[in-house]
Amino acid sequence: MELKKALLSRRSICLLLMIAIMAGMIFGFSPFLSLEYKAYDLMSNLRRRAAGIPVIIVAIDDPSIRKIGDWPWPRSYIADIIRTLSKSGAHTLGVSILYHDRELNRGLVEIENLRETIRKKPPIAPKKTLNKFDRLLVQTQKQLNHDARLIAAVRAARNVVLPLRFDLSETEGITPPSTISGWLKMNSMEHGQPPAAQNQMFKTPSFLPAMRHDNPTAASQVQQPYDELSRKSGGLGHINLIADKDNITRNIPVLIRFQDRDFISFAL
Repeated sequence: MELKKALLSRRSICLLLMIAIMAGMIFGFSPFLSLEYKAYDLMSNLRRRAAGIPVIIVAIDDPSIRKIGDWPWPRSYIADIIRTLSKSGAHTLGVSILYHDRELNRGLVEIENLRETIRKKPPIAPKKTLNKFDRLLVQTQKQLNHDARLIAAVRAARNVVLPLRFDLSETEGITPPSTISGWLKMNSMEHGQPPAAQNQMFKTPSFLPAMRHDNPTAASQVQQPYDELSRKSGGLGHINLIADKDNITRNIPVLIRFQDRDFISFAL
């Protein structure tokens, strides 16, 4: 009777419940995980407070598109935004649009072809007139060269952070590049292996899947801004998001490992 009373006491029931909940959390039991997500969301809303650092999001929203035109906008528009924000004293500018290739601009090609044709077969006209016409074409080229205007704006600001996007799929069957660019190396940290004793001290057993945080987020491929633009930026950061099992993103990987180097997140 004494044993039965002890097992049915409030203290014993609370202890058993606590052990069951801890076991569910450690072993990643789905119902407990769902409960944890809801509790986390509730507590996050209750603890919401004003940010200590003013962060302004310049969004390309529906009203902007209705006013300016359908997306994608010419890159010179983004350059103008960067210049405006830089002149307004923005401490850091984060451009989350990934331009991994130069813009395909048929207008520039046609103007260059026209200038080449005039140089090879000049029309019957005074040389002064031809030179003035060529200067007008050069000026038009500069206005239409949206990539050059974007690069110039990023270079002038000097504090623009541009995005990287990593492929986080399985690396099996994918051959990563043998080397990465020097600019990527400058915007990452070399991964240093901790001492063997430290590995043994903090290594988590493989049978505790929910507690295994020792394995970093690894990537098999990377997309980066094209070289001329990337080298004029103040820094690079990854924009990868990883959703939880309920398809809600609650956190981001601070570091992503690629080619034995750690790349910092865009947000950080």
